[in-house]
Amino acid sequence: MDLFPFNERKQALITSNDPRLDELYLNRIDEENIIDLGVVGHYIRQNTSIKCLTPCLFDDRRYDFDATTKDWGVFFSEVSSNQTINEICFDRCYLEGHILKLLDIRNLEKICYRICIITSQLVSALQRDLHFRHIEIRYSLQSPTTQLTQEFIAALNHNHRLEELVLCETDVLDYGYRALNDILLDQRSILKKLHIDKGQSLTDRINDCDDEEIQLLRDGLMNNTSLTELGLTGVVFTDKGWKVVSEVLMSPVTALRCLDLFWIELNDECAQVLASGLAHNATLDDVKFTSLSSITAVGWLALVSSLNNPKLQLRVIGLNCNNAINDEVAFLLANVLARCKQTMEELHLSRCLAITDVGWMAISVAFRSPMSNFNTLSIGNERFNDDVAVSFANCLCDFSSLKALKLRDARFTNVGWGAIARILQSNQSGLQELILGGCYVDEIGNIDDEVASILADGLVGNTKLHVLYLGHEHSITDVGWDMFSTVLCNTSSINATYDSNHTLCEISAFRASMVGLGIDFTSLPASVSDMLELNKGGKVSEVARLKILQNHFIAKDISIESVIDESPELQMKLAPHLLHWLGRDHCRQTPLYNFIRNEVSLFKMRGCS
Repeated sequence: MDLFPFNERKQALITSNDPRLDELYLNRIDEENIIDLGVVGHYIRQNTSIKCLTPCLFDDRRYDFDATTKDWGVFFSEVSSNQTINEICFDRCYLEGHILKLLDIRNLEKICYRICIITSQLVSALQRDLHFRHIEIRYSLQSPTTQLTQEFIAALNHNHRLEELVLCETDVLDYGYRALNDILLDQRSILKKLHIDKGQSLTDRINDCDDEEIQLLRDGLMNNTSLTELGLTGVVFTDKGWKVVSEVLMSPVTALRCLDLFWIELNDECAQVLASGLAHNATLDDVKFTSLSSITAVGWLALVSSLNNPKLQLRVIGLNCNNAINDEVAFLLANVLARCKQTMEELHLSRCLAITDVGWMAISVAFRSPMSNFNTLSIGNERFNDDVAVSFANCLCDFSSLKALKLRDARFTNVGWGAIARILQSNQSGLQELILGGCYVDEIGNIDDEVASILADGLVGNTKLHVLYLGHEHSITDVGWDMFSTVLCNTSSINATYDSNHTLCEISAFRASMVGLGIDFTSLPASVSDMLELNKGGKVSEVARLKILQNHFIAKDISIESVIDESPELQMKLAPHLLHWLGRDHCRQTPLYNFIRNEVSLFKMRGCS
């Protein structure tokens, strides 16, 4: 929520501790806006729901004045005493003066700088005994001098509680590598996560080379014993740079558990250098190689073969968006999955265009053996067809540990969609999230009413699924939405309403706009959205009760015969339980009133005429 312009509604949200208000934006105030900032700061100080604060466009010193109506000093002093804010994101701010008081927030754990100006005051503030654990520097972090930039990185080393550091497309990366290496070498450092993002515009950096930078970090990475996650995005290494990464993986003291490579120009020679490090590593359990261009199947064979290193007990394998991964690589990957079946938790293998149905079948075979910890599966491309869907469904129907299934770009007929519905119908399935991104009917058709009917049938009796994402450019009409509406609340009888689906909370669907390049988010029919909102309300039994009240007890002629289809004797025995059940609705007593008015005979006192 934007704090300014401030009004009574926003004041009510803050002072009432509305749990929906967990993030607050402090956007630049109009000079004409007259407001008592001290009072507003006091409201924020007392709030217990706000977790993230984003000061935005505090980009010059004119906000450091002490005017009667706009006292930023008092405002930031009040806010700094808040007890629940744990994240600050400075967005296009001049980091000097009163705004730095925000660093004194007691429970602050995460700081993010986006396009900010480094100042000597900020460096001095960072040299104090601060306690935040996560720092992100995103995009240009400008500094008047190179020395000040180096001092900024060095100042981070004063915070010995720092666990996560993310450097994304920032000028700090041009001058701060030596200081960063010092952080890694400091034995007091507990840094666990380091992500270096040079940007995704590889075409603009194709002639650059980051070998020198990784060389400057070599000693720190080789000898650090606390770092567990290393992420590299958009870097340009030759084989010399990848040799450093390989040496780090082979270091006898490395604690790395996660290697995350994203959007990197990597050729086969460099892939083989990296593979040599993976083949000798004994600590990694999470490898993500996403969108690695220039590498061919030869390089992928080397990389995936290295994952068969018996010392690696892998939990997560991420290989999304790599078009050179083919069936031969898929067969090798299936062997890795079979070897790590006791530890595997996630596999991400979507949008790898060279895998055919043969390769997908090989992957599906790996799931025939139980994987007790496996919870997330992301798969699919345009060759993911009916036969593959049936093969996966045969395995996944009994996977109680699988919580999220993400299908991308699959091409199914009703046979394939029926296989997906069978997973939903299985009592053994533990699936809570089903994502259908870019999936089509046959080769060109969008998800339509017929597919909606198949999926809706799969949800009948399902008590596990919480989220269903139907992708974009669907062709579902009111006919298809009525299918979902009936599943969520079947009003044909009280028993049918009770047996409806009370666990599905979200159905997401949108269409690509035909006007311009925008996105037209389609609103769900009220008959669907209202029931989804009701399903979010709490216990399944209470949700079922509310649906029954709303659909079967509103009529003024309600009677015991219309509710309990049994003998008169049994009706009399069940009447007290029915009254108790109706009376639990504290917000609306209309159903109880209508019932009592029509059944006065139930309340005649003994001995009365």
